[in-house]
Amino acid sequence: GFGSLAPDRYADRHVRLVAALGERVMQALRNARLLASEQARARVAEELVQIRNAADDAVSALSCARQEAEQRLRFQATLLDAVGQAVVATDLQGSISYWNRAAEVMYGWSASEVIGRNAGAVMVAPTSFEEGAQIVAALSRGDAWSGEFLVQRRDVSTIPVLVTDTPIRDEDGTMVGIIG
Repeated sequence: GFGSLAPDRYADRHVRLVAALGERVMQALRNARLLASEQARARVAEELVQIRNAADDAVSALSCARQEAEQRLRFQATLLDAVGQAVVATDLQGSISYWNRAAEVMYGWSASEVIGRNAGAVMVAPTSFEEGAQIVAALSRGDAWSGEFLVQRRDVSTIPVLVTDTPIRDEDGTMVGIIG
């Protein structure tokens, strides 16, 4: 039986067999690592595709939101033009930021000519500077003002107008401009 299997007689053969098995185990481990690595790469690639899709969705949603906001702004500007009354908006320094079509007709200046210019220099009649300063002081305190006021047109003629000036506030309640 087993007594004929002398350890030294099969030792080289067993060493070679164990070495060959060891090499196969090592190759199997390398293959497993490669497979795991490939699977990991595939998972990462899939995650990257999902991230890219989510980013594309976010960009699309932002684009839609921007287009909707632009459409709302165009509609609001259309409303202000449709009012038929001069509407002028300024920042806190008095620089004109909005000038509707009725203001163009009343004052004789196009919006492109007055945007960025000081409202007092464009509209206030020289005889109304003192009263204008009082109105600006009330508005600076956050008070609205309404009354008759003498304005000057582009051709330097003056006309009395009924004005209502109101502070413009941002979402935090901070005054950011005036509309009248």
